[in-house]
Amino acid sequence: MALRYGPAAAGLLGLLAAACAPSLGAYRFERVDYVTREAIAAPEEFEPKTAPYAAYLRVHFSSAANLPALAETREAIAARADLCPLDDPEGVTVLGPYAVGQSLAIRARMADGAAAAGLARVLERDEKGRYAYTAYVVPARAKGEPAYDLLAEPADLCLRLEASGGRGGAERSNVIVAPAAAIRRAAEEAVRSP
Repeated sequence: MALRYGPAAAGLLGLLAAACAPSLGAYRFERVDYVTREAIAAPEEFEPKTAPYAAYLRVHFSSAANLPALAETREAIAARADLCPLDDPEGVTVLGPYAVGQSLAIRARMADGAAAAGLARVLERDEKGRYAYTAYVVPARAKGEPAYDLLAEPADLCLRLEASGGRGGAERSNVIVAPAAAIRRAAEEAVRSP
């Protein structure tokens, strides 16, 4: 069984790892909620609505970094996730990141960068000067390696944003930790919802 660390240790490990590579910025966990594919308020072509998953844990996080602006000069930006610590960046299935209120994934710049540039200009900061983002985590995987079920067995979830094709090579964000207690609340809400 793999050794698991608490949120503070995972966050510290993430900061140390991020210091070794160019940074995509610092991100802060805000909340997590359970959402079904049908309940996602976005256009039909929105990736979490077309993916073969019935429900997600939607992780909300924020930053002073404007990800769409960063995407203009990178080939791809993607979220990676695993149970803490982030030993296997493909350990938990995750879609995103997405800018809240926008249906365009901040995953890759378009051929001429126009779509990313347009999104960077319309993205609004909150009253604290931060941008809001989400990532959609598939809450359980019975097949494949490793199997997990965050609804039945909530655990600290580590997310990190990674980019390729930038000026400095591979880039990373800090590790964003969604605490097991927040996932447990989302799982309890899922049980209460019809």
